[in-house]
Amino acid sequence: SLTFLASFQAISATGAKPVACEVEPASLQIDLNDAACRCTERTRAIMPVHYCGASCDMDAIATFATERSLRVVEDAAHAFGSSFKGRKIGSFGDVVCFSFDGIKNITTGEGGAVICFNDELAETIRVKRTLGIDRDTELRYKNSRAWDYDVSMQGYRYHMSNINAAIGLAQLRKFPQLAKRRKEICRHYVKAFRTCPEIILPEVKYDDTVPHIFVIRVSKDVRQALAAFLKERKIENGRHYLPNHLLSYYSEEGQSLPVTEQLYQELVTLPLHPDLTENQVELVIEAVQEFFTCQQAKKGDFK
Repeated sequence: SLTFLASFQAISATGAKPVACEVEPASLQIDLNDAACRCTERTRAIMPVHYCGASCDMDAIATFATERSLRVVEDAAHAFGSSFKGRKIGSFGDVVCFSFDGIKNITTGEGGAVICFNDELAETIRVKRTLGIDRDTELRYKNSRAWDYDVSMQGYRYHMSNINAAIGLAQLRKFPQLAKRRKEICRHYVKAFRTCPEIILPEVKYDDTVPHIFVIRVSKDVRQALAAFLKERKIENGRHYLPNHLLSYYSEEGQSLPVTEQLYQELVTLPLHPDLTENQVELVIEAVQEFFTCQQAKKGDFK
């Protein structure tokens, strides 16, 4: 449930029902023990979300899926460039979905990509992406056009434009530099905050992770105050994400995910993008540290 709305919308768009489950508080990745409790004979797939860009435990997910005859559909929107045990994200599940919108690790301006390892499914995706026109798709990408065609299935306008693809190719050449800078910023944050008792840092291995966002956990009692404090100093911050099971469209009476709901009240997303300068990163760090220094002073005054 701790993911962007698009994950749930993708499921419900097919007519299937998304079933929310918990995440592990230390890693913020899917809690397979909780997921197991929610599986039924109607369950068809599991959708792990590589939150922040850090990989889920794909070995455990593969075992989980195999034991229950489930497909694995990875939400890898955050995780372009990340790895698990030396293998790139995108080389594991039955279907892997990347996002390339403007704020992701790599961008085409808008759009994304789907990776799969079943030839029949791959061909179905290719046909569906251009209105279900069977013969037109291959020719279109050879700068030709089929005027005599057939349609055998429901299709959509899901193909990427050449302009967006060109942006992506240019970004791809820059990606090693972009990935390196994202990692540097996160390691700088970690070094600064690891000794702060008021902050809990998620367990992330940055050797394997190209981070999309950087989050910290603080007491829910001060979360709003910290966010306001940073905003006053013109430091953007956010909260990723409003749990999907709390949204009107997906909520069910009596449904509760206490770990996820608590995390929502504790998470603060700090600035992370490759153009951040060292001075800007230091300003963020100093502002967070100043906030907690002020909090300690207030407690001392109260005593």
